[in-house]
Amino acid sequence: MTARERFAQNLRNLRKHSGKTQQEVADMLCVKRGSYSGYENGVAEPSYEMLVTIASYYGQSLDTLLKREITLASKLDYLYQSGSRLMIGIRTYG
Repeated sequence: MTARERFAQNLRNLRKHSGKTQQEVADMLCVKRGSYSGYENGVAEPSYEMLVTIASYYGQSLDTLLKREITLASKLDYLYQSGSRLMIGIRTYG
């Protein structure tokens, strides 16, 4: 997987985990939805300033955003390592 593909995949995963639409994120970043869609689809590259803005918006480092695969499991691991509290309800049947 190329760096551009990794970035696009991470961006898509972060947006989906946040429950936002492309339009909502684009509005928050002050870009057109088409530009943001291009980032997610790997057909456009954001400027350095936009990379920093995107990383800040999602609470990720540039290194993580560009290099690591971001999945729900890695996001939960990050929350655990950072000491964030996460409430999970467990229901037992029996």
